[in-house]
Amino acid sequence: MIALPLGDVVRTGRPQFIKALCISLLLAIWALRLQMPEMSLDYSWGIHNNVPKLQNLGRPDVTSDFDLSDPDAPFIGWPLRRACSEVPEWVEGLVWMCDNNWGGVGNVRNFILTCIRYAIEAGVTGLVVPTIGKRNDEDISDYMSDKESRPLGYMFDEENFRQAMGENCPQITIYDSWMHIPNVTVPSGAGEPDIQKIDPREYNNRESCNFAELDHHTDRFGDWPGVLWEWPTWHDGPELANTFGGLLKFNRQAMRLGKVALANMHQFARDHASAEEMGFAVAYVATGNLSEARKLASAAQDRLGMAVLTKADLLDGADAEEMASMSWDQQGLVDHVVLAGAEYFVGNSRSSFSILLAQKRHLKTDGLYTRPYKVRSDQERKKEEEERKKEEQRKKEEQRKKEEERKKKEKELEKIWEEYREMEEERKKVEELKKYEEQLEKILEEQRKIWEEERKKEEEERQKEEEERKKEEEERMKVWEEERKKWEEQRKKEEKQRLKSWEEQREKLWKEQLKKKEEQRKKEEEERKKKEEEERKRKEEEERKRKEEEERKRKEEEREKKEEEALKKWEEEERQRNDPQWQIQEAQRKRCSLCHSIQPQSQAGSHAGSNVDKGLWTDEPGKLPGLTVTA
Repeated sequence: MIALPLGDVVRTGRPQFIKALCISLLLAIWALRLQMPEMSLDYSWGIHNNVPKLQNLGRPDVTSDFDLSDPDAPFIGWPLRRACSEVPEWVEGLVWMCDNNWGGVGNVRNFILTCIRYAIEAGVTGLVVPTIGKRNDEDISDYMSDKESRPLGYMFDEENFRQAMGENCPQITIYDSWMHIPNVTVPSGAGEPDIQKIDPREYNNRESCNFAELDHHTDRFGDWPGVLWEWPTWHDGPELANTFGGLLKFNRQAMRLGKVALANMHQFARDHASAEEMGFAVAYVATGNLSEARKLASAAQDRLGMAVLTKADLLDGADAEEMASMSWDQQGLVDHVVLAGAEYFVGNSRSSFSILLAQKRHLKTDGLYTRPYKVRSDQERKKEEEERKKEEQRKKEEQRKKEEERKKKEKELEKIWEEYREMEEERKKVEELKKYEEQLEKILEEQRKIWEEERKKEEEERQKEEEERKKEEEERMKVWEEERKKWEEQRKKEEKQRLKSWEEQREKLWKEQLKKKEEQRKKEEEERKKKEEEERKRKEEEERKRKEEEERKRKEEEREKKEEEALKKWEEEERQRNDPQWQIQEAQRKRCSLCHSIQPQSQAGSHAGSNVDKGLWTDEPGKLPGLTVTA
């Protein structure tokens, strides 16, 4: 079979390329008819080294039981596992997003693979499942303006991708989306995190240089610079270059339809009458433009007797309906599966689709070669292994200390928890009171909302009535204008009467509406005054309570002040009573006062005076009857 992807040449529908394409096809067919020499491969140049992990490198894998050129071939993981093991340091918390993927399957596939390889080299510990930009359905040449994106399963087998990465590069955690990344912060008012887009111009110091010279390197794709065909494949050797793409195996739907089309293609070639005579009288053309494919098929049949088929010719029934439901790029996956299984292949060297097929088909004859060299020396590997063990020991010690601290904190937390439960009971009581207050507040808020909704409804009805009135008035004016043109003479005679009647009717309607509005306004005014009166009474009551509280506080302060003065006076008197000098003075004062009060009685009779003298005077100094003075 001969397989030819027409690519953009046929899809554009430009007839000037059809002739050149047919000539190229004829030349390729004629050249392939020549007897090809048998390929002889010499595998005797194997590299000899004693490193266990690198033994047998430098020779192809010719003992495999499966064909590596098959798009459905199992993923060979040891080259990826080795690349991940050679990463010097994995950066915790570093997550990459590979979502700038657009175009055909060749471009999308290399965009994703390049991004993932750079991520491994950077030592990322997280990777968001890549997404694919969808091509514009109306204009398939427009594959960048449409902002709609599709999941990885749109083209590729996501389960195979997750399994291959998990088994061979477990250091990288796969996230479904950025929302599943731990500790991601989203700016206020934004729908997604502020992800910095890397620009090389930010990482150089070129104060005296014109920055315009860098623009053509970093702004080729606008605000979303793409990275395509950039990774140096020699860095990892041919083994990873030829197996890394197995991460992105086509999805099962495209794989199944492609296998069905390929089987039908083989069957058609066997059944074709002149297949044995010409050897390649059946060709498969990969294109999404069926009208151009039919033109090519007609020309090939007329000039060469060659049957040219497309995927639409090889699928029928439910398979054809299923393929018709697929997008333009998804149908291209079916073409890829068929072309990978063809006996011969002719393509456009500038097409990433053709390059991808050529690389895949190359594995059918040459197998998988491995690099004949070591990445690092044994001493470096041993040194890194020792450092790794030391680091693991240090981490274990830190983990043990953290565990002890955790247990200690757990005990402290238990005590705090007991206190917290007691506080929680008190808080629940307070919370019940708050709930009651919130319920009251909610009821008041609902009442306010109801009143606001009623007011809005009334306002809307009023506006609607006003609009209807204006509309009716416009219609009446239109009718009036038409009647005026038809019956101009009659209108002059009856104008005054009709205008008067119309004016009275309008005035009446206006007065009725005005009356309704006035009643409504008075009603609202009464309600407003009623609420204001209630508010005023509430404020007066609060003011009265506040004044009573101030008066109570003032009286309380006066009472406390009097009590303080009485207490001070009592303390002063108590202090004086305890003073001996004061007691003597007080005794003398009382004696003098008694003398003055008894003197008239002494003058009346000597017997009374002697009694007073006996009862008051004493020979002992500093003493009085019933009073003891202590010096």
